[in-house]
Amino acid sequence: MPRINKFFWDKLPTLINNPNDKERNIGDSNIVAHQEEKIGCASFEISQARWFFQFLEKSSMLELPIKGDNFTWSNLRSEGDAILEKLDRILANPLWSTSFP
Repeated sequence: MPRINKFFWDKLPTLINNPNDKERNIGDSNIVAHQEEKIGCASFEISQARWFFQFLEKSSMLELPIKGDNFTWSNLRSEGDAILEKLDRILANPLWSTSFP
């Protein structure tokens, strides 16, 4: 699975960081932010999580909770070969979060 590099996460806050906009982002981040968000043989990449958390801090974006299953991606294999990951996230800036509670 292709991973997003540090340059992307460093540049993204400058593209979206307008405090007057009600900014939101919904989608497939391809980032497993915590070890608990991954089950299966592929290893957890701490550097990807670190870049993601630095992005959240720089951009003031907040992760909104998702209802339902925590794992949003699967390799659709049986028990021994199964990999489950949380890759989909909803992010919003504070203005959007307070405007649409």
